[in-house]
Amino acid sequence: MNNPPEHPSERRVSKNVCKSHIAMKRNLFAILIAFTVGLSGFVFSDSAVAQSGAPPVTPKKISAEEAAKKYPPPQGKSYPPGEMTSAADGGTPGFIKSPYSSRVYDCRELGRGTLLLDEGAKKVFVRP
Repeated sequence: MNNPPEHPSERRVSKNVCKSHIAMKRNLFAILIAFTVGLSGFVFSDSAVAQSGAPPVTPKKISAEEAAKKYPPPQGKSYPPGEMTSAADGGTPGFIKSPYSSRVYDCRELGRGTLLLDEGAKKVFVRP
């Protein structure tokens, strides 16, 4: 029941197969790590970031009376609505872009029709 001695070329083949197997495991491990890191970036991207890459600004609500006194609307017109950023555009629902600047405001806690002040432009707009 003795096995015949291995031929030297058979030993080389088995060593090459072993090295190849180890290399495949390393490649698979690297792919899994890359996938996990990529997925974690996607999962944890719920922390809001505006489309411009800057964090969204907390809006300053303003009453209709204060807005009319300090920041009257254009002659005979009402305040313009902000621009909603949509999830399809890479934005998060509830984030509103000012019609006056590129600032994005986190309006998820505010109701539609709320008057907001763009503090950079010193102008009022409406949450759509």
